[in-house]
Amino acid sequence: MPPWMPLLLKRILLLLVLVLGVGVLSLSRWGIPQPNAQEALPLNDIERFKPPTTVPYYEAKRLNGKDVLVSPYALGQFGGTLYQAVLGEGPKTLNPWASFDATSSAMGSMLTCQPVQTHAHTGETLPWIAKSFTISPDKKRIRLVFRDGLQWSDGHPLTVDDLLFTWNVIIQKGLGNPSTRDILLVDGQFPTMKKINNNTVEVATIRPYAPLLLNLGQAIAPKHIFEPVIRSRGEEAFGAMWSTQEAEEHPERFVSCGAWILETYQSKERIIFKRNPYYFVVNAKGERLPYIEREVFTFAKDMSHIQLLFEQGALHTHMATPQNL
Repeated sequence: MPPWMPLLLKRILLLLVLVLGVGVLSLSRWGIPQPNAQEALPLNDIERFKPPTTVPYYEAKRLNGKDVLVSPYALGQFGGTLYQAVLGEGPKTLNPWASFDATSSAMGSMLTCQPVQTHAHTGETLPWIAKSFTISPDKKRIRLVFRDGLQWSDGHPLTVDDLLFTWNVIIQKGLGNPSTRDILLVDGQFPTMKKINNNTVEVATIRPYAPLLLNLGQAIAPKHIFEPVIRSRGEEAFGAMWSTQEAEEHPERFVSCGAWILETYQSKERIIFKRNPYYFVVNAKGERLPYIEREVFTFAKDMSHIQLLFEQGALHTHMATPQNL
């Protein structure tokens, strides 16, 4: 070995140790965030952010002779407009029973309600338009009891007849989008639904079918709007009802049992909903919700367009992605 080799090896080793030490120091200081004593949350604050063991739900109440649901959330202020954006050119239809795409289904669902719904926190199926449901001991039948005093946005009563029409005509006959009918078939047979009295219906299957209760959460259609058209023009006319053209020219024809009513539709630009004064959900003071007066959805061509609108203050909400966080 040349006499100068040991000295060179020592210098290389010293250099490697120095580089490694600097790297570890940099990583500890800048690469991995190190909370200091002022930033660290005390234990009692950490406990405060744990999910609650019991989650509040809407409470049924009788108000002015009508059944309503009382929101469990804090009181808010009425008024104002919420601005949001939707990716794409907008819905292809506002008929949620004839929808084949997510945007159309989402926009159409702004006008609808359903007998039951899924609790967002627990995943449990709970009454909504129905005030109760009971499952028979043999698991083949479910009875739904509707709330009293429900109304569509045009003031027309919302009853179990609307549910029977939705189930036995629209869904069973496969009008619009037949996929809902297909997922409800049990051994090739569609569940039967019959009227027990003015507030009660019973749906039955030939054998126990676990998804039945969840699928009772299908949107209810207004019988007084759709049935006359089907009777006069045939079942094939159903799919063309509540089109985007009709929404642009005659938004007043769209009745709702949800929180919103269609106010304005502008093709490939925006859609505006206003609050439904007949909505059956109220706050703790008995005031009908929602608080917001209008909700505006702008149709955006891509995510960059949505981000630009948000940065300009034209939107109130924007879903942050890892790329733009």
